[in-house]
Amino acid sequence: DPGVGAESILIVSQRWPDLTLHWNVAGVWTRAHEPGAFSGLIVEIHDSWPVRPVAEVFVDAERGSATTVSALGGAIGRIRDGLAWDVGLRRARAGGIVTTELRLGLTWALGVGYPR
Repeated sequence: DPGVGAESILIVSQRWPDLTLHWNVAGVWTRAHEPGAFSGLIVEIHDSWPVRPVAEVFVDAERGSATTVSALGGAIGRIRDGLAWDVGLRRARAGGIVTTELRLGLTWALGVGYPR
């Protein structure tokens, strides 16, 4: 779509010994010049486990479009420091349409030397 939009996101995270929560909230000005909002919660269980369960729920709304409500359950596995795989099953509903997705991912971290 043509046009210019903007998005501002706030992410607040809290980690305890057995639980990590990430709350995301965003305000959006779409390329069609309509307001929108996003809010989601990610829950991760026990970061020290080699494979840990995770869950995510979110709501994504934009004026003039169907609101999306989504839930995901899955797992993250650590291969080594800086390298992990993930798998998840996501169900979402938007405008009466239900979507099911299987998600697979690989995440790696690269150090850039800061901070030392």
